[in-house]
Amino acid sequence: MKKNLKIGDRIGYTAAFVRMMGGGYDIGQIRGTVSDIGTFGEATLITFKTEDGECRALASNLCKVGSVQFGDVHATPDRR
Repeated sequence: MKKNLKIGDRIGYTAAFVRMMGGGYDIGQIRGTVSDIGTFGEATLITFKTEDGECRALASNLCKVGSVQFGDVHATPDRR
């Protein structure tokens, strides 16, 4: 599935990824803004800035905040 993420997008982890990880480490609350898009082997690697610093994750585990993939497992308000 093509993600269509671009620099400047507000992102978070997908609901499916949060459920798979058991919701631990407050992963469902992490939000950020895409700052760089690169590759890791054949995968797309996204760098994003959060209020706590910079993170990197595979694009397949991320989605735009508010998208269908974002889902309803994110119980807390958007953190900036």
